Amino acid sequence: MSGLVHSPGDVAPPSQEWSDTVSGLIDAAVQDAVQGANLGNRPLPFYNSLDGLESTSAPVTWSALSGTLGALTHLSEEERWEIADRARLQPVAVPGVGSFFGQDEYCEWSATRNERGEITRVTFTTEVGEWFEHLAKTDRGALLATYSEMFETEVEEKDLFSGGSYNGRNEWNSGADGHIAHLAQENNNLDAAIRLAAEASVVRTGSDGNPITDASALMRCNGLGNARRFSDPSIATTINAAAIGGARIALADPPGLYLTRIRTDGMRLPPGHEGLKPSDLWKPKRGKNGRVVRACFEPPENSFTLSEVLLDGRPIVTGAQLAERVEVSISALVHPAGLGPVSKVCG
Repeated sequence: MSGLVHSPGDVAPPSQEWSDTVSGLIDAAVQDAVQGANLGNRPLPFYNSLDGLESTSAPVTWSALSGTLGALTHLSEEERWEIADRARLQPVAVPGVGSFFGQDEYCEWSATRNERGEITRVTFTTEVGEWFEHLAKTDRGALLATYSEMFETEVEEKDLFSGGSYNGRNEWNSGADGHIAHLAQENNNLDAAIRLAAEASVVRTGSDGNPITDASALMRCNGLGNARRFSDPSIATTINAAAIGGARIALADPPGLYLTRIRTDGMRLPPGHEGLKPSDLWKPKRGKNGRVVRACFEPPENSFTLSEVLLDGRPIVTGAQLAERVEVSISALVHPAGLGPVSKVCG
């Protein structure tokens, strides 16, 4: 192994500390994934991209809007949008059904409104909390500078720490509207994504010994995430399909979740802005080399509000309407080992 794992989105130069953190997550995840598996003399099915194996890229994309909420078809779209905006960090109870998070697809967002309640900006993030915890331990100055740059005001250390420890749900990152710094919902973290990918690199078999390929059946196997989300089944089935062919899997460097794009078809800007395209409102804020971890959707220079924009004929009144069109991605690496899959019985 050589080199260092890069920071998510290449937002900072590589460091030994961060590389060690991510490599540790990978090592722990694959060791847990192969428990009970028929490994034999084959290498581990999930590896660190720093190993430098020849591979092909396998990007996986999904919608930022919660699939768990989308399954609640007895609710109207407007009701689901409102829940999604509100249930960022705490679940919302849906009578007769249960409690649901609204932002559980490795992407969270926050809508900024003016004094009239109209949306002026929606900010999306896929930046993992582990990166900010790393900064809190290794470079508090860089942490404060990052927050201050995000919010265009001086953020103080006392705002971010509690009892000497970094508080990921601090006053700048705990609301459902206005401020948002990084992922903070309990299921949205780098460790969860790495563990899902590692688990999916181990082929699940039925009682007959044959690989399970049906998506619904596969997601019912231990360790393969939540079948109701968009993200977990997309990641698990893509990686598992490669694993069935005997490939070894890694996450591309830098491991992370990324904002790919926003679809603007069916979007109409207010009159008087004919020289502007809806796609011009999408503004990446953090991330280099196409690896965007923070972006805003906002009009230029407050020339109009997003509530004046029509989306499929309806005004934008929630951030969730845009989240439904935001694509999130993770990129796997597939190394054709040709040694036969590592497998274990679904259970």
